[in-house]
Amino acid sequence: MQEFKNWKPPVLPKEIEQADVPGSKVVITEYHIDRAGRIFPDLLDEIEKVKSKNGNGKVVVSVSGCSGVGKSGIAAVLFVLFK
Repeated sequence: MQEFKNWKPPVLPKEIEQADVPGSKVVITEYHIDRAGRIFPDLLDEIEKVKSKNGNGKVVVSVSGCSGVGKSGIAAVLFVLFK
């Protein structure tokens, strides 16, 4: 979808909600905000494609990667962007 190509990230709140995982502390940095902002337009495009094919309008987005690469922080920022 061409409409997402010019997407600009909004100003994010100072505090970003994070999952409550015992023993885990997620620190969101500019790295996480930058990476989430980079993938968000393409993610929106892919979501629109999937929604148009699956019939129920629902989509599950998963974030995967090795330990310590920033999955939780990026997911937290994406959560805010999807709101």
